[in-house]
Amino acid sequence: MDSEDGEAVKNPYVKNISLFLLLVFIVTSFRASFAAEKDRLAYLKLNELAENHANGRKTASWILAGACGLEALLLAGSDFSSWTNQHDASNFKSYGLTLTAVGIALAYAGYLTPTEIELARKKVSSMPSSTEDQLRAQELEAENVLKTFSEKYSSSRISSSPLLVVGGALLLGSSPVLGIGLIGMGIASYISKSDVEVVYDDYRAQKTDGGNK
Repeated sequence: MDSEDGEAVKNPYVKNISLFLLLVFIVTSFRASFAAEKDRLAYLKLNELAENHANGRKTASWILAGACGLEALLLAGSDFSSWTNQHDASNFKSYGLTLTAVGIALAYAGYLTPTEIELARKKVSSMPSSTEDQLRAQELEAENVLKTFSEKYSSSRISSSPLLVVGGALLLGSSPVLGIGLIGMGIASYISKSDVEVVYDDYRAQKTDGGNK
């Protein structure tokens, strides 16, 4: 009887200690995981950016291939017998089918060819990462890649925007719609940052916030 009472008193303590140890393990694991993500922030951002570029590239390739395929079907099924000059009709159809074939080939090439961001991610990912020093070197390289491409895209965006505006202004007299469109594109390009710049800015903000905590 005394033995059963002792067990009844002992079991709650054992249970409470087990729950406490489990809670400590969960909190410790979460803190370690959070710290690891902070230490690998540039690499994670580069990986996210490369995945977005890969998905965008493949989607654009499918859209181009689909549009060209649809155009080819329309041309192949069109009746040009009503054309007065059948020679012109034949040339129009031939040129159209040739252009759609080129478009499909470009879509295929675009689907298979990784962007420069993807290639940079692949290079960084191939770096050795077994030790802490190697991980730090990989993280530093990922940060340099983000910075380099952000500056490159920013410079290209800022330098091309005035050209679009000037080109649009020159076309206002002959083609107002196209001219206004180019001017709008130039202004939008100057104001709106590229995804690379946005990701790098986000990385810097998160890195600064993490360092201040």
